[in-house]
Amino acid sequence: MSTITPEMTALNAAVRREFAAEYASGAISSWGIYNCRPKNNNPANGYSEHSWGNGEDYKILPEGGAAGDRLAAWARTSPLVAETFWKVYLHWDHIHLTASPRRNPDNRQIPPCAGGKVELVTFLPLREGDGIGDRAEKTDDVRLVQDMLNVAFGTDLDRDGRYGPATVAAVATHLGGEGKQVRAKAYESLLRRYVRTVGGSAGGITRDQADKRYLPKGAPIVARGWEPPA
Repeated sequence: MSTITPEMTALNAAVRREFAAEYASGAISSWGIYNCRPKNNNPANGYSEHSWGNGEDYKILPEGGAAGDRLAAWARTSPLVAETFWKVYLHWDHIHLTASPRRNPDNRQIPPCAGGKVELVTFLPLREGDGIGDRAEKTDDVRLVQDMLNVAFGTDLDRDGRYGPATVAAVATHLGGEGKQVRAKAYESLLRRYVRTVGGSAGGITRDQADKRYLPKGAPIVARGWEPPA
């Protein structure tokens, strides 16, 4: 059985047709459709449309470039598109399009792929120096950790996406160790604290229910990259 919805297949074909020149030049490229994970890798947000094979990310070059602006403008008027995310949090180097209709309109649906595990597109471990210089590709992952530390523990880290001395100190204080890296066990602990802090209010349920719902006890943190379209 295909892991991509018919609506997403039609949308993908339309984008390739409308933006053939940008595909040919490399300004736009398909970055991934199916991936079983929460939105922005944050379980409190509910599952992403990617989990149903109903959303696609398109890599934009240069980052934040005009090709992304053109694709976003087209998408916002297309009946094939339910959601467009461009130049918002975690969406500067790529644009996300959700095919219409959404599979998770209320952010409470659990996809068939979930199966009691938490899958995150996060390239662990994160290490001191990530998000800086030639390791700038990890900026979004570091910024996500900084966001969760600020909310879960009340730290006041700059959301700069740079794993520098301040982030090292915060990780050491709240997640243990020397603070120079974040591995899966520490990441899971941080996620659970974050979900207990905001998950209940965001989902209209208690913090304990939020923890059980979004991060089942013993659920492994599976770090992985995109799967190619089936």
